[in-house]
Amino acid sequence: MAGLLLLVAATLGTVIYFVPTFIAARRGHHNQGAIFALNIFLGWTFVGWVIALVWALAKRPDEQGPGGSEDLGTGVASQFSISAEQRSKGSGIPTLAIGVVALLGILFSVTVIAVVFRPGKSSTETAGREPLSPPASSPQLELLASNAYVSDGGGYMIIEGLVKNSTTKPIDGLMAVGQVYDDAGGFISSDKAVVDYNPLLPGQSSPFKVMIRHNPAIARYDVGFSHVFGRTVPHVDRRPSK
Repeated sequence: MAGLLLLVAATLGTVIYFVPTFIAARRGHHNQGAIFALNIFLGWTFVGWVIALVWALAKRPDEQGPGGSEDLGTGVASQFSISAEQRSKGSGIPTLAIGVVALLGILFSVTVIAVVFRPGKSSTETAGREPLSPPASSPQLELLASNAYVSDGGGYMIIEGLVKNSTTKPIDGLMAVGQVYDDAGGFISSDKAVVDYNPLLPGQSSPFKVMIRHNPAIARYDVGFSHVFGRTVPHVDRRPSK
């Protein structure tokens, strides 16, 4: 129903858009070619549409009476009639061209509506299908080892470890992300650093080191991984249990 309403609106809008051209052609305006060009190229600005409409309604030279004044009777009648000579001359745009442009506008509107309202696949059509590629959460890395200690000066908590690329493709811009928490599990701070080997080749293991500003409230830490641009890289924890 909504698509039908849009189609009707688009058709009506196309007709209204070309009203100045229709009037110029109906009146046999001697400048109907220029009016059509103004209408089709600048009508969308509304100002251009108004100018084209006023121009189409302007008096033709043959509508002027003696001395430049218009004869009232013939002037009014000429607004709604065209002489046989004017129709045979046509002066700019064949009516067929106007119809073709209007038809193209309607076809364009129909195409847009068809694309916008194209029905998507139902859940029953996609149910039970296997994904074409592994989900984004599939582990791509293995965390083999990690250790944390406070630097000699006491200014930093240093998290070191070893990570392995468990995929069949190199991983560029891999960063280790260290996070520290207090005794109650509250987050304190985090930092990250690019792993030592970049790119990390398939099956290769790389050391990493992350330095976080030390805080006496730090009680535990955690390690994660991400790309340089921030996307998380899922991993599986292979660290030996303590």
